[in-house]
Amino acid sequence: MNIAVELFQTSPMLTMAWVVLLFLTLAAFLSSGAGKAIAAQQLTNLVNREDGVVLDIRPAAEFNKGHIVGALNIPLSKLAEADKDLERLKNRPVVVVCAQGMTAVNACKLLKQKGFEKVFRLNSGMQGWQADNLPVTKK
Repeated sequence: MNIAVELFQTSPMLTMAWVVLLFLTLAAFLSSGAGKAIAAQQLTNLVNREDGVVLDIRPAAEFNKGHIVGALNIPLSKLAEADKDLERLKNRPVVVVCAQGMTAVNACKLLKQKGFEKVFRLNSGMQGWQADNLPVTKK
């Protein structure tokens, strides 16, 4: 044990490398099953080329202020019991959208537990989508 302490004290670069490696390993472990993060262009390709569906998990009030055209709104709070609405989507790619891209992780995990195989999440959520000046609708 003393050798490890001495090594870390005399080699700050090695210590930093170990910390970074530990952090990356932990991050990979925590995000497993969270669905692959994709960019807006990939979302568009999935919808247009593979009959993908956009699942917006924000509360209805936020969804009604503006959402991606054709998105299905099932708030995260109701997602666990939305089996009837979700069953028809099981064989399609599903892109989960939230406000900033963080809450979608939990929804992706839940969908994977329900048997969904092609689950993705929009990187940066609606905030990123709107920052890229991509179209939104209120219908």
